Amino acid sequence: MEDLKREKSSVPFLLARNSLYNLVTQLFLMFLGVWAIPIIVRGIAEERFGLLSLVWAFLGYFGLLDFGISRAATKFVADSLARENHEEVRRVISTSLGLMTGIGFVCSVCLWAATSLLVSSVFSVDPQLEPEAMESLHLTAVALPFVLVAGVVRGVQMAYQRFDIVNLLQLGLGVAQWVGSAILVYLGYGLTAIIGLLVTARIILALVSLALLWKIVGGGIALRTAWDASLVRSVFAFGGWVAVSQILAPLFLYLDRIVIGAMLTLTAVAYYTVPQEIVSRLLVFPLSLTLVLFPMLSSGNLASESHREHSGLYKRSVKHLFSLVFPLALLAIALAPEFLQWWVGEEFASHSEVVFQVLSAGFFFNALAQLPATALQAAGLPNVTAKIHLLEVVPTIIVMVACIFLWGLIGAAISWSLRAFGDCILLFIAARRKIPNVARNSMAFLTQFKVVLPVILLVLLVVVAMVVGVGGVKIGLLSFAGVLYLVSLWFVVFDDLDRTFFLQLRTRASRKAMVE
Repeated sequence: MEDLKREKSSVPFLLARNSLYNLVTQLFLMFLGVWAIPIIVRGIAEERFGLLSLVWAFLGYFGLLDFGISRAATKFVADSLARENHEEVRRVISTSLGLMTGIGFVCSVCLWAATSLLVSSVFSVDPQLEPEAMESLHLTAVALPFVLVAGVVRGVQMAYQRFDIVNLLQLGLGVAQWVGSAILVYLGYGLTAIIGLLVTARIILALVSLALLWKIVGGGIALRTAWDASLVRSVFAFGGWVAVSQILAPLFLYLDRIVIGAMLTLTAVAYYTVPQEIVSRLLVFPLSLTLVLFPMLSSGNLASESHREHSGLYKRSVKHLFSLVFPLALLAIALAPEFLQWWVGEEFASHSEVVFQVLSAGFFFNALAQLPATALQAAGLPNVTAKIHLLEVVPTIIVMVACIFLWGLIGAAISWSLRAFGDCILLFIAARRKIPNVARNSMAFLTQFKVVLPVILLVLLVVVAMVVGVGGVKIGLLSFAGVLYLVSLWFVVFDDLDRTFFLQLRTRASRKAMVE
């Protein structure tokens, strides 16, 4: 029993177990979304769905607009736990919650005040829909303080490696959002009721998260203004740069929807939002890994020689993530026509098919970029990722507007994918230069012939399957390609350490099941 407990506490086991928690939860929620979105689209019409997607964008964007405090809380709590300084843990949590409460109130007031301008001047809202749009954004403003506070609590839970609680709460929120929205549509309710449900669910999530926080930390959190000047400076010094990336990263994700809404129509936003929502959901694969990796790498000075285990963990994470997301992106490109026709219908798919394929190519680079960005922040260098994102802003806007003007929705997808490619390259270069003992040769496996050959074979087989274009034959070729890739991955691409880790992981999981 004691041996098993020690095994459970090992870094690789925690990384795999908690990543699996994240992945299973997010995949389940993704499938719920796949089921619910067509029901919502048919129930409230395409233009109202376009408005709903903008509300999702606001909730997603402002949920990260916290001046990096939730990310800073994760890093500082993880570092304090590693040093067993529990008093400092409580001070970090109390200070972070106090800061976030004030920031949330300011954000709420700003969005409420700007609602009229957004509806009348920024978005192309049909005059008949303006009352619904106003009410929807007002409800969104009410939810913002609760969304931000819940983000800090979630960061603390991650620092404690309590991803079981994190995912249980996210599961409840997702079920309320998707299943609840579908039920409301079935009962004949409209857009306002759906958004009211989303707001209520987020408020309940924040309150439940705060209640559970006392159990995780063990009490002693002072919900009062007890500022430690040095702690506040440290939080803002780290979080300020994180905030730049947090503001810009979702902006890069949602800006194209806003520009499409301004340059084209809300219906065009709906045609673009559906494939982009799928691609953004696919990011659960890298994020499931990096959310666990960040607090692990944050425990101390990542650049020191004492973190060789973490350095190896990072390099193998790059290898394993590449091995996963590359075939996933190819599969999305190959099956885009069939999937969209089955999911949202032939008419809708005809507008979104190529957009989905182009965005899937960008997803591959966006997924890989999460790892160097995580390592740089964990090493105490959030300024590096922030400066890279700042440099990308103007070129991104120029290219986006030009591409949308020239090619419409497909142009928006091209501009998004180009930015993802450039961002990925810049982040890997920066990680290699700033934390060389961690990131040096992290992509060296791609130069090996034993890796290049399976990749080329997989691409060729997928291209042949797409050219054939016949349902049964296409699926058969893709299945054969998948089996061939998995076999070559295990016997050719993976080395002895990779295979040993996965075999031990399976053994530990079996032993855990037997003990329980």
